[in-house]
Amino acid sequence: MTEEPRTGLLSHDVLIVQQINSFMANDFDILDTTGGVLGRVVGQDSFGGLFFAGPRRFLLVQSDGTPLLAFDDVMDIGFDTFEMSWPDGRRLATLRRRPALFSTSITVTAATGASMELVGDLGGLDYQVVSGGTVLGRVAREWAGMGAALLGHSRYAMTFAPGATEETRLLALGTAIALDLIRRKRRRRANN
Repeated sequence: MTEEPRTGLLSHDVLIVQQINSFMANDFDILDTTGGVLGRVVGQDSFGGLFFAGPRRFLLVQSDGTPLLAFDDVMDIGFDTFEMSWPDGRRLATLRRRPALFSTSITVTAATGASMELVGDLGGLDYQVVSGGTVLGRVAREWAGMGAALLGHSRYAMTFAPGATEETRLLALGTAIALDLIRRKRRRRANN
């Protein structure tokens, strides 16, 4: 029995994530290596929610609108926490930023009980997503252009390990996007 070929966003071994910030939004385009749009991360908050709390709910969708992953920025004190869930509401993983003296410490716990860590330069966007000693994916910063850099937009390539399952790809991509959302929230707090 042969495995059916994967299609859509999760069938690509390399994805380019391009942040699109505006005054009240923090969305992302997910591109292939030629610049074709494969999907988006879009905010799901009401205007009132955006105004008072900032962006807190996001949805990763394929280019045809099929939802793949939901992100919820959980209200908490002292820790940044994101809950990632399947479109039907089942929990996929929880990501937490822990206070660390001179760095960012992130823990990710999947619903299956597996844990992941981010190894490398998290602030510089050059790190690996690792679980049990196995590299699931690698994130590397890409130049987005002077205008994008001045506006604080990040652009990075997410490369998946060969043979990674769709669930593993989704978990690694979701972790990278959640980290980007945490960094954006911290910059917003620092500017206020």
